[in-house]
Amino acid sequence: MAVLKYSKNRQKWFRLKHHYADVLEKKDYTREARTIRTCHEVSHLAGCKDCQGTRYILHKCGHRLCPICSYHVSRLRADFLRKISAELSHPKLITLTIPTQGDDYEKGFKLIVGAFRKLRKDRLFRAIKGGAYSYEVVPHESYYHIHLHLLVDAPFIPQTILFAAWRRIIGVSYASVDIKAATSDAAREYITKYAAKNHAISTDPDLIWKLYAAIKGRRLFGTFGSWYNATMDDDPTKDEHAPKPGVCPCCGSTTGFFWIRHGGFVFGRDAWRDFESAYMRGRPEVETHEIIWEETIDEKKNTINTGNATGHPAESDYRNPAMADAFARAGSFSEKISADYVACEI
Repeated sequence: MAVLKYSKNRQKWFRLKHHYADVLEKKDYTREARTIRTCHEVSHLAGCKDCQGTRYILHKCGHRLCPICSYHVSRLRADFLRKISAELSHPKLITLTIPTQGDDYEKGFKLIVGAFRKLRKDRLFRAIKGGAYSYEVVPHESYYHIHLHLLVDAPFIPQTILFAAWRRIIGVSYASVDIKAATSDAAREYITKYAAKNHAISTDPDLIWKLYAAIKGRRLFGTFGSWYNATMDDDPTKDEHAPKPGVCPCCGSTTGFFWIRHGGFVFGRDAWRDFESAYMRGRPEVETHEIIWEETIDEKKNTINTGNATGHPAESDYRNPAMADAFARAGSFSEKISADYVACEI
């Protein structure tokens, strides 16, 4: 069993991840719960068809509800929007809302997606060269709050005219419309972060299943106009992304790697019976890890951050015997990781 070190600051995301898994499991989303629960805690055995080498690869689920993976994706998305909006003359953040439709999220999505499509054909949108959109869903006990964020390039958009157009399109007497112009670097940073914020970690944990029910299979982020087809390298438009084994560290093959659990599909069921023992060598397809939490040192204050505990001077060793034993059991962590996760076994 390998030992994985994670910082104390990351422990809260692991607790939230397991809470999400428990809630999803109670609502019969067992596959999603299992995927999120094992993220960053187990490794899958992969093999190379070209050199017959094997290695364990840490499981990263890529699920849009996983606090760890979705945070990583939101950072990539914010960086994407920051780069694409760096040369814009008039970047603006527009927020459009619709009346709540109770628990009928299907009706809510149909309304807001259709309204946005009509708004883009309106004369008002002629001044907008291009942009990116992001649908946000906030579940509550008895209703869903669905709204739309737009990051656009437009010289001037009168809020009163946009309000009138949006109200006319969705067919209500009042609708919330907000426009923020980014006139400084700090403002640009704000609107790109807001447009790319992580919805998974801003949702009530006990209502995470309602969020998943509403967004499952839906595209929540995209580009249009002059930004059309400007995509991120890691765009989370699916519920899950299977982790890719990558490049074989022994032979450098980029096409020969495969998951051992998929061996029957790669080689054929009959042929895999002959190859399976040579690849697995008695090892499990999935390896569960022991996780310990390491202290993080704050260099500015010269203190050690221990989560909820008070800080202690970095030079003092305050660890209790149990913590000291945990670090002793970890031993040569870097050497073990190098052996189990980087080097192939030939």
